[in-house]
Amino acid sequence: MTEEFIDVEARLKTKKDLELRYRDLLKFAKTVEEMLSIESQMEDVRSNIESMEGRLNYLRNQVALSTITLSYFETTAADFGFASKLITSLKNGWDNFMVLIIALVSIWPFIILSAIIVYILIRRRKMSPVVG
Repeated sequence: MTEEFIDVEARLKTKKDLELRYRDLLKFAKTVEEMLSIESQMEDVRSNIESMEGRLNYLRNQVALSTITLSYFETTAADFGFASKLITSLKNGWDNFMVLIIALVSIWPFIILSAIIVYILIRRRKMSPVVG
């Protein structure tokens, strides 16, 4: 896209310079036929200039809306030996232990409430007379 943008920009500059030269020639035209010929060529150049300016505007808009997509990958070592599996298992065990501790801390009110209920039930059972 950059290459096309630079190409269109360079051709546009050349056409604008040509249009200026035709304007200068028009000043020196002596007959109506010369004037009409120069104006006809100026019209063609002006049409090309407008077309190129439209293309440049389109390219500018495309650049303004462009998106860069970047992908990257991380290579990891894959070791399937006994030591590797042992270390992975120890890490997983520790992670699971931490999850258990966090879960217990999260439900502490229920644990205390359950302990109180169990204490009350055991005490009632000890106090109740044995029917026999």
